[in-house]
Amino acid sequence: MSHQNISSHPLTLEDEDVRQQLSAKPGKSARSAATAVKNVHSKEMSQPNDLVIVDDLIHRIAEEDDQVALIAYPAERGLSDYERFSAGRINAFVSNAAEKFIQRGLTWQIGIDGAPSVIGLLGLSSFEYIVTMFALSRLGYTVLILSPRLPAHAYESLLDETRCNTLVISPDLNLAVDQIRQKRQLKSLSIISKNDFEMARSTGRERSGERRKATLSRNTAFIMHSSGSTGLPKCIHLTHAACLHNFSMGYPLECFLTLPVYHMHGHSSLYRAMYQRKTCFIYNASLPLTDINLIPALEAVHPELLLTVPYGLKLLSESESGIKALRNCKMVSFAGSACPDELGDYLSDCGVRLVSTFGLYVFAFDLALGSGADRIRTEAGAVLQSNRRDDDEPWNYLRIIPSVKPYTWMKPVGGGVCELVILDGLKSKIASNSNDPPNSYHTKDLFVAHKKVSDSWKHVGRLDDRVTLVNGEKISTLPIEGRIRQDRRIRETVVFGIGRAIPGLLLFRSHESEHLSDDDFIDAIWAAVEDANSKAESFSQIGREMIIPLPVSRECPQTDKGTVIRARIYEEFAPAISALYEKLGNLGEGTLRLEIEELKRWLLRVFRERLEIHLRDTEEDFFAAGVDSLQATRMLNIIKRELFLNGKNPNTNAVYDTQNIEQLALYLHDLQTGIATENRKDKRIFDVANMIESHSKFDKHISQGSSPGTKSVLLTGATGFLCSYILAQLLKNRSVARIYCPVRASSPTEARDRLLSSLSSRHLSDAHQDDINRIHAIHSDSFPHLASSLLEQEPYCTRLTHIIHCAWPVNFNLPFSTFDDQIHTLHHLLQLSLSTRSPKPAHFIFCSSVSAASFSPSPVPEAPLASFSYAANTGYGCSKSVAEKIIQKAVESAGAKASILRIGQIVGDTLHQSMWNDSDAIPLMVRSALAIGALPALNERCAWLPVDTVARSVVEIAGLCEGGGREEEEEAVQTDAGHECDTPSLLPAPYVFNVVNPHTFAWTETFLPALRAAAPASFAFETLAPETWLRRLRDYNDGEQDAAKKNPSVKLLGFWATKIEPPTTLALVKSEDRSGEEEKVGAGTQTFETGMARGKSLALRGAPDVIAEGYVSVMLEKWLEKWIGGRASM
Repeated sequence: MSHQNISSHPLTLEDEDVRQQLSAKPGKSARSAATAVKNVHSKEMSQPNDLVIVDDLIHRIAEEDDQVALIAYPAERGLSDYERFSAGRINAFVSNAAEKFIQRGLTWQIGIDGAPSVIGLLGLSSFEYIVTMFALSRLGYTVLILSPRLPAHAYESLLDETRCNTLVISPDLNLAVDQIRQKRQLKSLSIISKNDFEMARSTGRERSGERRKATLSRNTAFIMHSSGSTGLPKCIHLTHAACLHNFSMGYPLECFLTLPVYHMHGHSSLYRAMYQRKTCFIYNASLPLTDINLIPALEAVHPELLLTVPYGLKLLSESESGIKALRNCKMVSFAGSACPDELGDYLSDCGVRLVSTFGLYVFAFDLALGSGADRIRTEAGAVLQSNRRDDDEPWNYLRIIPSVKPYTWMKPVGGGVCELVILDGLKSKIASNSNDPPNSYHTKDLFVAHKKVSDSWKHVGRLDDRVTLVNGEKISTLPIEGRIRQDRRIRETVVFGIGRAIPGLLLFRSHESEHLSDDDFIDAIWAAVEDANSKAESFSQIGREMIIPLPVSRECPQTDKGTVIRARIYEEFAPAISALYEKLGNLGEGTLRLEIEELKRWLLRVFRERLEIHLRDTEEDFFAAGVDSLQATRMLNIIKRELFLNGKNPNTNAVYDTQNIEQLALYLHDLQTGIATENRKDKRIFDVANMIESHSKFDKHISQGSSPGTKSVLLTGATGFLCSYILAQLLKNRSVARIYCPVRASSPTEARDRLLSSLSSRHLSDAHQDDINRIHAIHSDSFPHLASSLLEQEPYCTRLTHIIHCAWPVNFNLPFSTFDDQIHTLHHLLQLSLSTRSPKPAHFIFCSSVSAASFSPSPVPEAPLASFSYAANTGYGCSKSVAEKIIQKAVESAGAKASILRIGQIVGDTLHQSMWNDSDAIPLMVRSALAIGALPALNERCAWLPVDTVARSVVEIAGLCEGGGREEEEEAVQTDAGHECDTPSLLPAPYVFNVVNPHTFAWTETFLPALRAAAPASFAFETLAPETWLRRLRDYNDGEQDAAKKNPSVKLLGFWATKIEPPTTLALVKSEDRSGEEEKVGAGTQTFETGMARGKSLALRGAPDVIAEGYVSVMLEKWLEKWIGGRASM
C-alpha cells in the first residue's frame, strides 16, 4: 500500500465552507486544513459519460472555451522560468507526436481485435516525456511506465511479464537499453523532442469514432510497477475506467509536483490537476532535488498544493525560507514513505498544513494466472484517512473509513504493532495474497493504536522496514532513521542487524560533513543519535561503536520515491557490516585479573557507570533490574575486552544465566583461574551451556538443484497423541507427496502396523487408501541415530521440504541428564534439514512446550527466551529450553530455517472422540480426588487446547494445511546455487510461536466449580490449600499398600512438590533471594502472547472456550469410565 497525503475524494468549489477554509491565511494549524475536506467525502465528481479512455480527458478540456494552462515546465536547466501550456496547445503537441510515431512504424491500437500492444516508456520526467506518454496513450497502446532507476534484471522481468518488446527511451538512457539487449531482443524509439512536436502538423488520422466504444474503458491504459524495494518490482495494471475514476479525485488547487511522473503518485497527481483544470507546475527533471533549487522554484510559483516526498520536506525544513515556502501552501502532501514524527510535528508547529490519508487510490492490482495472459483486476480505495475534529488526535493518526472497517483486521505482530489486513467481503477487493484468513490481502503496512482515541492508528512503517535481532526483538527502523536524518550533515541513514545480537547504523554523509574525519563526524552527529535512542526501546538503541560512517561519494540505493532499498543495501554493504560484527566478536582478551570480591565491585561499577543500570547490590536479579538483552550483550563485550579470561570464551548468555553479580563473579573467576569455585550453589547452568555448545555446530546448507514441485515431510513421534492428529492433517493435503514416519520397530511391517493402529484407535483412520500410501513408515531402534538411519532407508529424505519434530518423552520425573538422547537427535535432525539437496534448507518445525517458559515474566513473548532459568523445575522443561537454544544457534550460525512452537496444555479433540490422555499431570491430579476426596486450590490460569486444534495449528504455521495454505517466505537473503549461505537467519522473524488457547480460565474459581457440577456422587471432593492437599496425598501414599497402582497420581508427588513447595534450587540456576512463593505464582499466573501464532493459524483464532463449550463434563465422563467403569453414573 502506498502512503498518501491526499484525500480519496474530490474537493469541489461548490463547497463554500471548504473554499473559505482553504483560503484562510497561512499559519493556521494542520487540523484546520484537514477540516477543509471534512464534509465532502460523500461527494464525488461525476465522470462525464463521454470520457471512455484517458486520452478523452485531454480532448475534452482542449475543446472548452475557457483555456487554462494545464502544465507548466521550466526552460532547459531552468528553475523558475516556467512556460505554461494550455490544453489546446498540449492537444496539438500530442497529435503531432502521435503522427511522428506513426511515421516511425507504430500503429493505431484503438479498434483492433484483442488487447492493445504494450509499449515501454523509459525516461526522465521532462515535458517531452509527458507529451510522449500522452501520444502513446492516444495511439491506444498500453503504456508500461518504467522507472529509470531500476537495474537491468528488473527491466527484463517487467518486460517479460508484460510481453513488451518495444521501448521508447530518452537518449541519455541508451546504456540501460544496451544492457537489456544483451539478454533479449528489443526494439527502441526515441522520445519525441519538443522541436519535433511543436513544428510537426498532424494529418488528423485519429480514430475518434472508435474512441467512443465503451468497451475500450476496460482495456489497460497504463502499467505501473512497485518500487522493488523488497525484491523484483511487480506490475500494477490500470484500466482506463480505473484511471478516469482516480483522476476525478483531486483537489481544485494549483499544484507543484516534485514527484516524477513515472512514480504512481506523481502520475496520478498530474492527471488529477488536469481533471480539475488547475495548473500543475512540474519540477525540472534535469536538476537534483536540493533546497537551493527547490526554494526559488516554490517562491516563483506560489502553489496552493505541494506534492513531494519526505526528503523534500526535510530539505525545506532546514531553512526559514523553506519553511515560509511550505507555509504559503494551502496544503502540503507527501508520498512514497512515512514522514518522520519529528519532522511532521515541527512543520505542523510552524503552521504547515499536512493532511494525511493512507490507502490506495483506485487502481488495478493484478495476479498472474498461468502464463500471465489472464489477469484478475481489483479496484481498491482508501482505507484510512486523517480528517478529524480540531480537538482530535495529531496529524499523523488516521481513522479507518467506517464502510471499510468491517473488512479490516489489525493483525498483532508484537510489541503493540499491528499489520493491516484486508478481509474477504470488501466489494472493492476481489484479489488476495493470503489464505490466512481465507482470501485476505496482507498489506505489510504496520500501525500502532492511539493510547487514548479509539480506532485511531498511526502508520509506523512496513514489515519490510523492521530489523529483527537474533533474540526475536523487532526494531522499528523508521523512527530512528527519521530522527537521525534530520541532522543536515547526514544524507541518509539505515539501521542494520537482522539476525544479530545488537543493531548498527549506516550513515551516508551530506556535503556539509565531507571535510570531517570519521571520529569527528560521529562526534558532530552524536546528539541526534542520542535523541533517537532516548525515544527508542532499549534493545533498539545504537551504540557509538555500531556506527559505520560512509563518504559523500558513496551512493545509497533508493527507489524513485526516495525510499531506501533495504535488501540491496544489506547486500551491497554486507562486507562492511560483517567486518564490524567480526571486530566486536574478536575483541581480544583483557589483562585485568581480580579476586572474587574485587570482581563483584568491578561488575557493579560497570553496570552503574557505563550501562546506567543502578543495581541495589550484588544479589539483585539482572532481569528484574531492567537489564535487557542488548545491555547484557554490551556487558559481555566489556567483560571480554577488559578481563583476563585465561583464553576461555564466556557463554553468550552468561549475564542472564548467572542472574546476578554474585553468580556472575563466581563464573568469571572460574574462567580466570580454571578452578571451579566450591561455593557455587548450582553448577547445572554450566552443564547446560556445555550441552548447548557441543550440539550447536552445524554444516551450512549448500544451495543446489531446483525446488521440488511437491512437499515431503518427516514427522517424528507419529504414534503419539498429538502427532497422530498432525499425521491425519497432513493426509488431507494432497500436495504433501510423502510423509516419512520413523517408528521404533523391528521391521517396516511392524512400523506401519503401529502407525495405522495409532490412527485407528483415535478414530483417524478414514483416509483413502491412496492417501495412506503416502505414509512411509521407517523402522528404527536407535532413535539418537535417526537421521543417518533415515538416509540409509529412504534416500528421498535428502529432498525433504519439512521436518516436524514432535517426539519427546513427557515425564516430569525424569532428570535433565536423561534427555541426552533427545538433544542428540535434535542436533542430527537439524543437520538433516541443512543437508537437503534443494535451493534452501528444509523447514524445521519443533514442537516445544510452555514448560520452557514456566517462570518467564508475563506476558511470555513469541521470541527466544532471555534466560534458561525460566524453564520449569523439571528435566522435561529444561530440555525443551535447551532445545530452543540449540535451534536458535542453528538459525543464527548456519542459516537453518526453523520454527519453534511453544505448545500449551493439550486436551481431547473437539469432536469428543478422543480422551485427554489420563497419564498427563492434570488428569492425574483430578484422579487424586478418587483417593483422597480433595483437589488443590491452585493459583493458576489455564489455557487448554483440543488436540485437533493444536495439530491443525501446527500444519497451518508450517504452511502445510490443505486448501492452499502456504508459507510466507520473505527471505532477507537470496543465495546462488552451489554457495553456502553466510548470512544468519534466512527465516524471517518471528520463528517462535506460542500455541496456547487465548481463552483462559482460573483453576480454582472456574474449573473446579465446573468439575464439581459435572461430577457424579462417586466423585465428590473438597477444595484444599495446595500444601494441605499435597500433605494428604503424601499421607495416602505412605499408608496405602500399592498406592501407585490404585491411584497413579502419587507418581507425580515429586513434580507437584516443585510446583507447590518453595524449591531450594531451580532446574538451572536461581539467585538465593528469589522465594519459592514467587516462583510458584510466576509459573501459574503468567500469560502468553499469541498474536503471531493466531495470525498464522485460523484454527487457533477459532479455538474453543473449553469451559463455555462443555468440555469439562465430557472429559470427566471419559476419565471416570476408564477409572471406575460401571461405578461412574453421570
